Amino acid sequence: VVFDNGEARLEPRELDRARGMLLATIAVDARSPQLAAQAAELLTPADINPNDPAATVEPLAGDVEALLSLAELFDGVGQAALTAACYAQALATDPVNQTALMGLARIEQQRGSFNTALAFADRLVAANSTVAEVHMLRATILGGLGRWEEGIAAAAEAIALDPTRIDARSWLVRSLRVAGDSERAEAEQAIIDRMEAVQE
Repeated sequence: VVFDNGEARLEPRELDRARGMLLATIAVDARSPQLAAQAAELLTPADINPNDPAATVEPLAGDVEALLSLAELFDGVGQAALTAACYAQALATDPVNQTALMGLARIEQQRGSFNTALAFADRLVAANSTVAEVHMLRATILGGLGRWEEGIAAAAEAIALDPTRIDARSWLVRSLRVAGDSERAEAEQAIIDRMEAVQE
């Protein structure tokens, strides 16, 4: 329902966008493919074409908020190409958008394009170096490239920012073992054991 009879004063496209944004939030929370499809239809002026992702999202150029909502929707239904196109279009307007950089880094990592993923992760660190998740993502990408020492340093940075992250410490233990630093690996494992004992 539009407040104060606003439908009479708003363009149909603006109404579709507003309803699409709301429905997108509901669809993600409910994990509903049906609602996601309805939201995507409202948000995209063009027909959704998985074979031409750029054409699907190009009409939304400049509308970063709508693009990020669509990216979340497409990601939820496994449409990686459309998700990536939304993020790329968002970055064209906002080159340091952290959600888009994180999303593209993860997509490229999943594709096995580790060098491209690392480029996005490096941009993400440059945009905001204070979030542990950012450094942890970079660590796992570096691990995928076999650059263990750099990955270990990135994981250590993540742990310094958030010492409670057992997942980061576990990754660090495995990487230290691969790198041949068993002494440090055992020291980190001992910390994990103590943390898990406290949680029990």
